[in-house]
Amino acid sequence: MDKLNKFWPIILGVAVIIIVLILFQFLRIHLEAPDFASIKDVTERKETFLTYFDRSIRKLNNAVAGDREKIELLASSRDFSGGRLDWLKSKAAQYEVAGDFSPAFFDRLLSRVDVLPPALILAQTALESGWGTSRYAVEGNNFFGQKCFQEDCGIAPTDPAPGQKFEFMPFETPFDSVNAYMFNLNTHDAYAQLRAIRARMKKNGEPVTGYGLAEGLAHYSESGQGYVREIRNIIRSNHLDETYPVNKKNPGS
Repeated sequence: MDKLNKFWPIILGVAVIIIVLILFQFLRIHLEAPDFASIKDVTERKETFLTYFDRSIRKLNNAVAGDREKIELLASSRDFSGGRLDWLKSKAAQYEVAGDFSPAFFDRLLSRVDVLPPALILAQTALESGWGTSRYAVEGNNFFGQKCFQEDCGIAPTDPAPGQKFEFMPFETPFDSVNAYMFNLNTHDAYAQLRAIRARMKKNGEPVTGYGLAEGLAHYSESGQGYVREIRNIIRSNHLDETYPVNKKNPGS
């Protein structure tokens, strides 16, 4: 006991340091993005940008993967006891899937509750935010060009076209912007093709890549297939599928 009392302050100090480091990591990921525009070296700016957003993406993907695993278990076991049914109903409502817990219901839900390739997300946020330097990213943590359509709902466009009635949504944190974007791809009807491509890849045992899923982004921009080509060019030229695969371990998550 005397030895424990002797080392107790050291143990407590180490514990405090660990808690502080964990808290710092949480705040760094969730609250404030680096000042990307201040990084003059292009290679350094890209590496900083990709590393920063990759952590948020993997944290969100880990959460989605956990939900998916639970849903798959419920689909096979049909055991809805102990609050499982309420949890399943809440997830179905969250992902806007209605049904009677039939096999078709689970198929629809699982088509939405699934991870997205970091390469795809990184390419889109790079394009939409100018590698983190756009006005909407800096002023409103909007890194994906997400829009809202009510008066004074967000940040007004710098040079609005005649009759243009949208603004750019503000977010509390960059993490919130990533979360909203990923949820949008997994639920909005405009990206049903993307989800179908993902399901087909998985069914055929193919790797789910950003380059492959980019085909389902034609409705993200008015430029359609031109937008798909831009995203694929960013993925290819920056080797994003190779550097940031879906199954890469997330350090510190």
